[in-house]
Amino acid sequence: MESPGDAALPDGSDEKHAVGRRRRWVAAVALAAVLAGAGGYFAWSWDERHQKDVAASQASSVANKYVLTLINLDSKSMDSSIKEILANSTGEFKARYGKSNGVLRMMLLDHDATTHGTIVDSTVRSATPSRVELVYDVEQAVNTSDDPDPEIDRSRIKMTMDKVDGRWLASKVELQ
Repeated sequence: MESPGDAALPDGSDEKHAVGRRRRWVAAVALAAVLAGAGGYFAWSWDERHQKDVAASQASSVANKYVLTLINLDSKSMDSSIKEILANSTGEFKARYGKSNGVLRMMLLDHDATTHGTIVDSTVRSATPSRVELVYDVEQAVNTSDDPDPEIDRSRIKMTMDKVDGRWLASKVELQ
């Protein structure tokens, strides 16, 4: 027994239905490809943003400690501070600080100076998985044996942190 759908339709209707089915099939495949492409793009975009956010968070944490080391100095523990600053730096800043820290050391020792600083504000200016640029607003009180009343200095520090062998290191530090 034949069902009504099995009977041949007059005037090439079978061919029209076959063409229609193929078009719907092609449209469905095209839609699936577009959706897969869009999904892939959004997954890639989310992953890239996530990597930048993780880098910014990790670098900020390390940079905060580093800035505090830079702005809190004591002539009595200067050598350990210099060692820590150099151990956590790289590139341009490490080379420059390595050459000039002797002058800073002598100045602090000659005047029995201490500096006590705080971070007032910090901002991540840009981030990639391997480089993060930050800006810090800091306040620093400077005491010397010549002038025991602290002088408050407000500064802005622009810092670039680079990921080197899995560690975040200061590669550029600018006082603004």
